[in-house]
Amino acid sequence: MLEFIRTAQLGIIERLETSIRTLDDLKGVMTKITADIELKEKEAQIVFLLLQYEAFGLFGDASVQEIAGFLRVGKQQARKYIASLEKKGVCRKLNSYNPVTFRLTEEYSPNLTS
Repeated sequence: MLEFIRTAQLGIIERLETSIRTLDDLKGVMTKITADIELKEKEAQIVFLLLQYEAFGLFGDASVQEIAGFLRVGKQQARKYIASLEKKGVCRKLNSYNPVTFRLTEEYSPNLTS
């Protein structure tokens, strides 16, 4: 029984270490993005959220409601930030039906296949 627990704990540690490396890679991607274009603080937060959704999430996209909740602003304010990012070519609308979701464009999508 203790061997099963030990094996499970080692697996968890390995997944956490992989996640930490991925998060560090995302910070590097974020640095490159902010070097390419000027982002307001909330826009940068959205980009970093979308990077994390793409790296760790099931689908890689986030709804307006999720973005607004993350930013702690209303959905209308979140839409303004998202529209600015769309105009800059950083993110795009994935679908137009409820829930409306957004993801990074190919140009800003991380390549974390390592």
